[in-house]
Amino acid sequence: MPDYNRLIPKNDILFIDWNLATICNYKCSYCSPSLHDGKNKFVEIEKILNVLTKIKNTHPNKHVNVIFTGGEPTIWSGLPDLLFELDKYKFEVQLITNGSQKLEWWDKYAHLVDLFIMSYHWEFANRDHFKEVCKIIRNKNHPNIKVNILVLKDKVEESIILGKEIVSEVPGIAIALRPIRVNHGIDFIDYTPEQLELINSNSRFGGMFRTADTRKIYNENIEVIDPDRIILEKDNNFYGWKCYAGIDCIKIREDGYIYRANCNMGGPIGHIQDDFELPVNPIICNKNGCKCSADIRARKEKI
Repeated sequence: MPDYNRLIPKNDILFIDWNLATICNYKCSYCSPSLHDGKNKFVEIEKILNVLTKIKNTHPNKHVNVIFTGGEPTIWSGLPDLLFELDKYKFEVQLITNGSQKLEWWDKYAHLVDLFIMSYHWEFANRDHFKEVCKIIRNKNHPNIKVNILVLKDKVEESIILGKEIVSEVPGIAIALRPIRVNHGIDFIDYTPEQLELINSNSRFGGMFRTADTRKIYNENIEVIDPDRIILEKDNNFYGWKCYAGIDCIKIREDGYIYRANCNMGGPIGHIQDDFELPVNPIICNKNGCKCSADIRARKEKI
């Protein structure tokens, strides 16, 4: 259990984590088929803008941070138009992507995204292409890139080597080694204790992105808490705590249902195709693990 009683975001941010579709060009062995089965298609741009505007109007004083994921968002031909529209609205936009789109795409549209979270998947990624994408973004004076290397059990040392390669070739980039979780839950796959220690000791290196300061969270002693570290060290059990999920973070699933957070705590709030009301009060956590960094950044208070 955490040895503190509160988590406090530095800034009043609302994280909206939106799974746009279940269409992906990768079929990773550790990924749930529900994230790449193609059953849930991309939503029309007008609907996305309407939903985001309603959420923003409900929390006019919060800085809205929209995180788009999938599937693979860059497959969608409508994504550039959506990004152009969101740029007018002054939302901060994050894109979780496998980086596989053609180099021309990144050169043309990278400036519309505030933070790229690039996931490197050993089973499908092209090492040289991935590094070239990172270089293109950096060469456009766009410093906000974080690379998550998904660490296969037989690729622990190679993952460390790859991370150091990317840092060397793309200065200023942030690298995180991400252990793979069973069924996207809170338990890691069967790494040996030695492998976990190796991942832990090399979990974060490289530079930091420009917006890192706005994403910081603190405990009651004003010590910076790293959400990735909380997950890696399994200090992410907030069972029985008061949680501001639904107020500081919102999850929109690939099927259009809206939840307080990735953990689905409290059940669905509503659906993007219907009228919905957002929560105004915190909820008592009934989960044994907080597995998403956006959810961890929601305010939490031990009761």
